[in-house]
Amino acid sequence: MGEHRFVSRLSGDEYAVKVRKKLVDATYLEPSVPASTRPPFQVARGARCVPVNDLSRMAGRADGFVIIGAGKTAIDACLWLLDVGVAPEAIRWIKPRECWLVNRLFAQGGELVGTMFEGISLQVEAAARATSIGDLFERLNATAQLLRVDESVTPTMYKGATASVNELDQLRRIRDIVRLGHVRRIEQDTIVLDHGKIPTSPRHLHVHCAACGLNPAPEVPMFTEDRITLQPIRPGLIPFNAALVGFVEASRGDIAEKNRLCQPNRLPDFPLDWVRGTLVGMKADYLWTKDPAIAQWLERARLNPSRGLRQRRNEPRVQQAWPRFVQNVRPGLARLERLMSQSGGGTSGRN
Repeated sequence: MGEHRFVSRLSGDEYAVKVRKKLVDATYLEPSVPASTRPPFQVARGARCVPVNDLSRMAGRADGFVIIGAGKTAIDACLWLLDVGVAPEAIRWIKPRECWLVNRLFAQGGELVGTMFEGISLQVEAAARATSIGDLFERLNATAQLLRVDESVTPTMYKGATASVNELDQLRRIRDIVRLGHVRRIEQDTIVLDHGKIPTSPRHLHVHCAACGLNPAPEVPMFTEDRITLQPIRPGLIPFNAALVGFVEASRGDIAEKNRLCQPNRLPDFPLDWVRGTLVGMKADYLWTKDPAIAQWLERARLNPSRGLRQRRNEPRVQQAWPRFVQNVRPGLARLERLMSQSGGGTSGRN
């Protein structure tokens, strides 16, 4: 509600909160999800359309399922239908865009921290050798750092979502893919899209997965005199980022120094955001390694996925990846800077 007040959704009771030092704003990047967001298209009377959250609770049969959306929510809906035994032929997938996906194999810490570092070394090598943005993403795809469901389509979306190779194999079983832009209206017997119409029926279940999802709001200072506005620093690691911000707030007094160590990293939407996010995240990592207190905290922090890498330096993956990383990290980051500058710095737009 603002003004340091909130209301219980269950009882309606209103509470006032006394802010003793600072307000921690965890709502600035609040996402938009189908469960709480109306579909961005019209639904005529008699057409069946549900948010993805209701899919598992639907009673009765459907002649087919129409998944509307191109992002991770739509991917999960397709995978769930296939997992519960729905035939691929009974699924129609409306995809306004194709998206790049992070290979989950290279995005996990703990026992897989060596594999994660191998992935980072392959990424900086791809960056160092790239001749253009398009060439960069082809190299990232060729080394399995970024994946796509349809290898024949160039993705125009990147949200940082993860997927496995096995999940992509399952998704490729779905052959009824519609690429006619965004849905505008669902009628009883027709779906109207940006660039055409396709048939449907009242016996088909249309599944709304078309909310915007992540909120790529502009970066704002993480720290001010009376507020902490939580935002990512490393890409895709929201709990870790929040924990680091808490440590910096508790251990540093100067606001400028806090903001220097915690530069916001806007949530991604377009492929170029992979470049920007990588640059911001790796620069932050470099600053942290030069700060003894933060470096010690990183090695203790359970939420830090790169924790324990030094203890695994004798693993074959790490030994092979280390010289690749050392050789390519500086030229790779410099090349990303040039590519970012040549591209104009970034874009924004609709899912």
